[in-house]
Amino acid sequence: MAKLNWTFSLLAGVAVIGISAAWVSGIRFNQTTSYPKGFYKLVDNQPQIGDLVMACLPSGKMAEMALERDYLPFGFCDSGTIPLLKRLAATGGDTLNFDERGLSVNDGAIIPNTKQKPLDPSGRLLPLAISGMVSTDAAFLISDYNANSFDSRYFGEVPIKNIQGVVKPLKTWE
Repeated sequence: MAKLNWTFSLLAGVAVIGISAAWVSGIRFNQTTSYPKGFYKLVDNQPQIGDLVMACLPSGKMAEMALERDYLPFGFCDSGTIPLLKRLAATGGDTLNFDERGLSVNDGAIIPNTKQKPLDPSGRLLPLAISGMVSTDAAFLISDYNANSFDSRYFGEVPIKNIQGVVKPLKTWE
């Protein structure tokens, strides 16, 4: 029995060291459906429009709703959620335009999969972002991969400071 406990403790220790090393080296796991599940790596790039980024929801009503409705699991962000994996669609001064087809930024093309839905897949009302200008020092984050993503179409803009960084996929699956 003592040998089994020692073996289990050793394996648990190796797992903790491995997970810690991956975290320190910038490896992140996406467990949501906004983009393919899998491993992504934080890269040393300044976020640009079109980049995939990891970001935390601000604390408040939207984060509470995300947790209550199981849009996001509990995590280590100040809001109590896990970080989001989203595409950076707009930043301060950019103009958002929503219509029946979806979202366009600065009168550009409609971004795929961004048509707003008044109800979530469980039939609950969703708050809808409105057309207008993104605030200074804020970002608008969307998923162009999953039309049912919980993103800025519903929770609004997030402070730029909440963006943890740009990520690139390492190993993903659907």
